[in-house]
Parts: sequence; C-alpha cells; structure tokens
Amino acid sequence: MKTKFLILVFGLISVLSFGQKDMRTLMYIKGQAVPVDEFLYIYTKNNGAKADFTKASFDENLNLYKNFKLKVQYAKDLKLDTLQSIKTELAGYRKQLADSYLMDKEVTEKVNS
Repeated sequence: MKTKFLILVFGLISVLSFGQKDMRTLMYIKGQAVPVDEFLYIYTKNNGAKADFTKASFDENLNLYKNFKLKVQYAKDLKLDTLQSIKTELAGYRKQLADSYLMDKEVTEKVNS
C-alpha cells in the first residue's frame, strides 16, 4: 500500500515538474473516468504553497474530492442540472465571475470620472 502511494506521489510530482498531462485514471464515478491530472490540478490549486503531498494531506484531499464528485453525480442523476431555477442561478454566477474578470475597476473608475 505504501509503495503504491509513493509511486502515485512521484508520478504526480513528475507531472508537475515536466508539465506533462497524466492521462491515467484515478477513479471511476458511475462509469466515468476521473483522470489523475484533474485531481492534481484541484489539489495544487486548493493548497497552493501548502501542497506538500504528504500522505495525510493527500488522503484528506482525495477523500474530499471523491465526495464532491459523488455529490455532483448524484445531482445529475436527479436531473437537478436541468431545472430552470438552477440554470438561472448558474447563469448569474457565470455573469458575476465574467464581470470580475472582464472589468478592470481602475479603468472603469477613470471612464466614469
């Protein structure tokens, strides 16, 4: 078990170091493959400089990610992603995020002055 963990960690580190995508499958959620690089991206994004790849940190994050993926799949199974209220809410989030990325507050303030 420890050997498999070390192989996985070294594999993940090599992906980070050399910028190569790791197309191996980490797990399957209802028949859908979850690639190693997808988890690695989330792990490093969420942990930033604290992404130390210790077994405890890795296990905790993997468990959280697995639960997240299971919840998303459960919502899809219930067809929650097709409800108009959910679509409207997501569109609002998308617009809010786009506005913050597309609008430069300093430029906007100068234009409005």
